[in-house]
Amino acid sequence: MRRPFSEGAVLRSRETPHDLIDLLPPLERKAYDIISSKSREGGITQIELWRILGIDSKEGSKIVLKLMRRGLVVRKEIETNGRKSYVLTLPGHLLNKEDLPTLVNINLIEEIPCFTCSLLSVCLSSEESLWMTCPKMSEYISRIRK
Repeated sequence: MRRPFSEGAVLRSRETPHDLIDLLPPLERKAYDIISSKSREGGITQIELWRILGIDSKEGSKIVLKLMRRGLVVRKEIETNGRKSYVLTLPGHLLNKEDLPTLVNINLIEEIPCFTCSLLSVCLSSEESLWMTCPKMSEYISRIRK
């Protein structure tokens, strides 16, 4: 038999996040399900969530804060039409393009002049950062910045 849900509910050692989700009160569970369904698409704004649930901002804020405290939802501040708002997603889901990992162009790495430089051993054995004054490295850096 499942234990009743309490305000400060936390996971016990053998429980999973799904166990905690199953214990949520109906309105919180509905909010979680909506956030979950929109999460991979970039999330849902709090205002949109409240509109879908048919609740006011006071009640909606309480639900979101409870879900956040339990670690089930994350919130990111955004600005829309000059006004502050929040987007809700599940933890670990990407929120926008800036959160995407930077892709590395392997060709740029292969072109680093140090790999083919006859003075590499000198740079490595020196306590000074000789590469910072190296003309080949300066040219390489200016080329990749373009």
